[in-house]
Amino acid sequence: MNAIDYSSQTYPNNSVDLMVCIFLEPTEQGASFYEWPLHITLASWFKLENKNFDRFLDQVDHLAKYSLPIKLITGQPIRLGHKKSRIGLSIDFNERLNKLHNDLIDLIDTYGKIKDDQFIKDKYLPHITLKQSTLILPGSELNVNRFYLVSKSKDSYRHVTRIIKP
Repeated sequence: MNAIDYSSQTYPNNSVDLMVCIFLEPTEQGASFYEWPLHITLASWFKLENKNFDRFLDQVDHLAKYSLPIKLITGQPIRLGHKKSRIGLSIDFNERLNKLHNDLIDLIDTYGKIKDDQFIKDKYLPHITLKQSTLILPGSELNVNRFYLVSKSKDSYRHVTRIIKP
């Protein structure tokens, strides 16, 4: 599968803002959204120069081959955000998920620039931010067989740039 050509779009310094997540709702490649579908963040926003995009994708595709599938279990409710005003569900510790996160962060460090390192590596807290209609309960099993590369446009819409699976 070929990478999306960002050269025709205008990004500051010829780069794109990206993040990597696991969607828990059906989401197709090319989909655009403003309000986030249910998801688990694997790597928060980072900047990637266009010239590194294809090499980064090759490495991420390779990473998916030995990292997926992963079985996750939802944990207890937690409060999120700087005012602790949002409710989420923690994800029980999973060595394979943490390794995938750490490997992604290492790749981002190699090819791009992480925007906020507050919640990476040993400070990574995988969770699902809940919405009113969420039907995921503590102790639920989640079978992860893909993750998603999401880009952000200037109008703050997000776009599913690539579905990554083994």
